[in-house]
Amino acid sequence: MTSAVEDAKEELRNSSLSTIRAMSLLTSAEAVAHYRAQCKATEVKINNSFVKAVATDLSVINFSNNYFGDRGMVAVASTLAQVPVIALDFRNTAINSNDANHLHEALLHHPTITSIDLRNNTISIPTARRFLSLAAQNKRITTVLLDDDAPKTLLIQQQCLANSDVCLYASCCLVCLRTMEHDESQY
Repeated sequence: MTSAVEDAKEELRNSSLSTIRAMSLLTSAEAVAHYRAQCKATEVKINNSFVKAVATDLSVINFSNNYFGDRGMVAVASTLAQVPVIALDFRNTAINSNDANHLHEALLHHPTITSIDLRNNTISIPTARRFLSLAAQNKRITTVLLDDDAPKTLLIQQQCLANSDVCLYASCCLVCLRTMEHDESQY
């Protein structure tokens, strides 16, 4: 009983913290200004594709087919941590383990992120571990798309499925392929 009460209190604290963070997220114009300032501070060239994506729509940021450079993810991650993004598209962006570390820090307690697309990237084992850790710690993340041959893909997908709080029922037996009937009282 005490554990359940403690869990409820912890969940309330986390949801309250998320609400406070959500209320203080940046608008598009503020996000662009923040990104430009971060680029200047880290002496990184401004990526106009990112500026355009942030200025256009903060809920879905498409950064596919772009390159960050050695330190470019620092400014990008700093900006992403402060905008109400729901879905990120990083397909074909040459994400490396340093980039994964910056994204992990930025999205670890992010109040709105639910989906990250990392397909068409060469994902190393350390990078995959960072995204598995991210999905395990930020329960809002329900989708992390990876190539089928990426390491830890199955574990990451299982964690995302657990985060989405969805139950899957097989419609047929995996051994004999006969149709199965489900009794809701069993679940």
